[in-house]
Amino acid sequence: MDESYDNEDDFDYEDAYEKLNGMLAALNDRERLVIESKHGLKGKSARTFREIAVDLNLSAERVRQIEAAALLKAGLPADVRS
Repeated sequence: MDESYDNEDDFDYEDAYEKLNGMLAALNDRERLVIESKHGLKGKSARTFREIAVDLNLSAERVRQIEAAALLKAGLPADVRS
């Protein structure tokens, strides 16, 4: 009997995509931009807080705060947010 297990076989990409879009829809435009940029969503490369801050004319710390608030607002569990 083969004991190997491939998690990819059980992963529902369509469901995950729908959940992600639902979470992003709860955010305002700036929060969504920060999350998408920081985490490389929508086909973009992941960027640093500093890179995002330059684009938004904010400090890197303020971008970090926006990301933290957005993740909380999106309803992500605390262990994912940290």
